[in-house]
Amino acid sequence: MDNFDLKKYLAEGKLLKEEKFNGAIIRKGSSDKSKEDTKIVRQALKDKGIKFTNRGEFGMDFKDADLAQIKKVIAGAKVGEFIISRDVNENNLLKEEFAGVFSGWADDMLGMEEPTFSKGPELKLRSKADAGKTSLTYYFQLSDKKGDGNLQMYITVGDEPSIKYRANNLDDSKVKAYIDKRKDDFVRRFDFIAEQNSKEEMGKKYHVGSGYEDKVTDEDVASIKDGIKKLKSLKIETF
Repeated sequence: MDNFDLKKYLAEGKLLKEEKFNGAIIRKGSSDKSKEDTKIVRQALKDKGIKFTNRGEFGMDFKDADLAQIKKVIAGAKVGEFIISRDVNENNLLKEEFAGVFSGWADDMLGMEEPTFSKGPELKLRSKADAGKTSLTYYFQLSDKKGDGNLQMYITVGDEPSIKYRANNLDDSKVKAYIDKRKDDFVRRFDFIAEQNSKEEMGKKYHVGSGYEDKVTDEDVASIKDGIKKLKSLKIETF
């Protein structure tokens, strides 16, 4: 995911450098509220002249659209969580990005001055054939604008699910409260990956194995989904 400080972006009222991509916009969930939010965003996109085609009841596909403008429209609609998938390279691999409530990931409860994603998020998958155990790890790092503090997060699902962090110059109690608050977000993030990707797509997008024998299997996918179910009950650990 590209570094994107939505709160600062909206406050300054500036347009980011235009970046045009193909992709999809998906509303997480299947409630009546999700349906209503999708209608609101569709209308908001139409009002701004952003062309799209409907993707079921909860999404839209777009082509050659300005990603910064899409993010601004969704944020301005003041709706629930939408996820943007876009092409990122010549192989047309998709990269998932959060919009709408994305700025909440770097909220004030950490006591950091305008925290931003200094690295990540990154996703790395090891299959049983490659590592002996299945693991899909989600990594990101938040840094304080002043440079005084940072938080590194490693959330793993698979055979041995875990939530681990390393914090520098931050209050441990605040960090743990922040992570606990974000558990639902982590679950939604992994759920989206598991729901939207086949084992072949997971192998292309996230796998860091070394050869054909390391391909992602049905057993790997089942392990990932089982690990997602355990995330919310996990103890938060430090490195």
